[in-house]
Amino acid sequence: GQTLRAQGIGSVISEAAFGANFAELAAAILIMSLTVVLINRFVWRRLYAVASTQYNLSK
Repeated sequence: GQTLRAQGIGSVISEAAFGANFAELAAAILIMSLTVVLINRFVWRRLYAVASTQYNLSK
């Protein structure tokens, strides 16, 4: 008889979509997209630059 509920942005998106709360759904998707873009820009690009200068994969 217990209902388990996950926490996080995926849960917010799922519940907003199920409840037809389009404002909350749009806000959650916007926040998720912005987070992905910022992580890509500030973390992965720098890691790629470090890896490409330290490790040369060409023959």
